[in-house]
Amino acid sequence: MDPLMIVLLVVDAVLLVCVIVELARRAGKKKKDFISEDAVTDGALAAAEGAAEDAAADASPAQAEEEKPSLYVFGVQEEETKAEEHAAEEPAKEELPVAETPAETAVQSESAQEENKEEPPRETAPLPKADFGRGSEPAAPKKPFYERMLEADDETKEFYNELRNEFKSYRNVNARVSKGYDSFRKNRQLVARLLLSGKTIKLYLRLNAGEYEDAKYHQQYVGDKKTYAEIPMLVKVKSRRALANAKTLIADLMAKEGAEKKSRYVKVDYLKTLEALKEND
Repeated sequence: MDPLMIVLLVVDAVLLVCVIVELARRAGKKKKDFISEDAVTDGALAAAEGAAEDAAADASPAQAEEEKPSLYVFGVQEEETKAEEHAAEEPAKEELPVAETPAETAVQSESAQEENKEEPPRETAPLPKADFGRGSEPAAPKKPFYERMLEADDETKEFYNELRNEFKSYRNVNARVSKGYDSFRKNRQLVARLLLSGKTIKLYLRLNAGEYEDAKYHQQYVGDKKTYAEIPMLVKVKSRRALANAKTLIADLMAKEGAEKKSRYVKVDYLKTLEALKEND
């Protein structure tokens, strides 16, 4: 016969005895039986123990070891299952931090201090100054034409006043002072331009430089520059002889442009006009 079956039969017998004892106890109370509850219980337990001993004697020691888990199934296993469920319901305990040793704390503090140490400021080389071509400083803004003319010497101012009056002595010739020069137009056509370079007056005319004697006028051709394409002939006025030659060229220019000389022309001091422009600036 299978040892497992024997164990199961013994367990069933024990349970049956327990049931019989319980029924007998209850029946005894109702019928007021003379058999005491202790005697019945002792007899049932003795019978159960005897049956268990007979089964254990028939089974081998190895089989006896297998019987223990079977009894465990109905008793201890149930208690362990409850204990596991109870443990699962309980929240997991927080793990306590592991205390650090003084040596580890000292090492960590030293490393933290090294990280927090500020790096010494690095020396940066000074930026090179910008090179503006001539010198290390930027060039000052150029003064306007009328201001530079007013600051010129008396002879230069006299030459300018003579040349401007010469242009204005012709009909339909308009003059306009701008920031860089003085321009002259005949019927909206640019015919001449006068500017100051240092102490020299430069006069640009709407004439062909090749038609004039170079030894006398010392003229230059500047028509290859876009700015002077309409007024390609340049003469410099820095002496009284150069002033007289410039007036001759102006007369030729006005003749070619068809401008007539005014019969009654009164000279004007245009330096006062320049002073008024400076005051209004």
